[in-house]
Formats: sequence, C-alpha cells, structure tokens
Amino acid sequence: MPIILNIETSSTNCSVSLSNNNKLIDCLEKDSPNYSHSQKLHSFISELMEKNNIPFKDLDAVAVGIGPGSYTGLRIGLSAAKGICYALDIPLISVSSLENMVSNIQFEGIIISTIDARRDEVYSCIFDKDKIALCDRENFRVQIFDFDGNYLDQWHFHRPIAIYSDQNEKEVYVAEAGAPDVQAGVPNLGLRVVIVDEKGDRISSFGKGTLGENPDQFIGPHGMAVDSAGSVYVAEVSYTAFGSNQDPPREVASLRKWERIS
Repeated sequence: MPIILNIETSSTNCSVSLSNNNKLIDCLEKDSPNYSHSQKLHSFISELMEKNNIPFKDLDAVAVGIGPGSYTGLRIGLSAAKGICYALDIPLISVSSLENMVSNIQFEGIIISTIDARRDEVYSCIFDKDKIALCDRENFRVQIFDFDGNYLDQWHFHRPIAIYSDQNEKEVYVAEAGAPDVQAGVPNLGLRVVIVDEKGDRISSFGKGTLGENPDQFIGPHGMAVDSAGSVYVAEVSYTAFGSNQDPPREVASLRKWERIS
C-alpha cells in the first residue's frame, strides 16, 4: 500500500499529513497569520514520521500543494518536498490548491473555486465536468487542463483575472485587468470583458479599455457572474485601485450590472 507524505504551505496554514492507500493516517498543522512555515514545517515532518513509527525509507511518494498562494510558503514547501524525493528517489506529486478544494464535491454544471490573494485580489479557477480553466494573469493567458492535470490548450488575454462559464450556454466570460504601472494610461490594454466560445474563439466584448466610472469603462474587475437572462455582474476593487487615490478619497461603485439586450 502506498504511503504518501502530504505537504501544504500555500496559505497561512502549515499542514503535514501521512496517508496510506488514500486514507489519512495522521496530520499536524498550524494556521498562523504570520506564516510559520519556516519554523514549523520540518519539525512537523519529523514529529509526524516518528509519532507513527514510519521511517523515511518507507515513503512511496511526497505530495505537495503548488498553489496558487503565498510565494514564500510555496518555496518552503516545494523545497522540502523536492529534497525528500531527491534523497529517497521517490516520485513528487504536485496538487493544485484550487482543484483540491473541489475534489470531493459531486456536482452538475460549473464550480468556480477562489482563494484570497490579499491586496483585494483573488485567485480563481473554473471547473466543469471534464475540464479546468485557470486564469494565469501575469502570463497573459487562460490555461485549459483535464481533471488529471493534462494540458489541453491556452487562450491569450490581457491579464485575465476572473472567469465565468455556464455549461449549458457554452460561452466563457473573461474579465481582463488593467495595464501594470509601467503601462498606466495606455488604452486597449485590458479593462474589459471578453466573451469566447468553448474553443476560445472570440464572440464579443464590452468595455473600451480605459479606466473610469462610465458604463463603458472598468476600474479593477476581480469577480464576475452571469444570470439566467444573460446579464453580466462584475465586482471590482474600485476603492483600492481608484477611489483611494482621489482628492479627497471617496467610495466608488464596486459591483455593477450590464444587462443583455440581444
């Protein structure tokens, strides 16, 4: 029976567990807002192995969460996992945190998995029955995988940050973030919603690609949903990205609706 050491450090929670034949043996974890991974991870691993009388040589693999999440936390977890696997010459299994959140859910249709990315941002991923669409904002793409983690396709967008799809309609809505600071003020770089079909071919879009509060403008899109009538709801981090910089600072609408008329 395969014995697997499991490591999760992508969030504030430092977690280590042992499993045997897909059944949990034991777990040690600590959730700290100060990110205690560097202090706790290796001691947790040693304590867990000793407590359960399992020598390292009996491990068949190490599974590690690969985020998205804390960059420093991920480096600590991955470094520990790779070191153990290299020393023992055993497989390293990578697990998406967003996929792991929905792995035990039985569902029909669409699930959107999200994780707090801090600074008023989120990581998000959309799942249907056989495919996963993941926004990779800083690499300007949406990646498509099957549920076994095999790469299927990628679609180019400008800093895609939120995604929505209705399995019955076969349309995918992608919200694009604005330009980074080095390109601030350059028009037609994001700040719009793009609608594509299930193959990633463009159907339509709205938003003229400039920052503002007008009906054809966006400030900081971060979440999105579409109702049964086809109306699009976009949540934005408006105060952080815009309102806080005004003189004087002021509240700005953070949830708006665009009604489908045809």
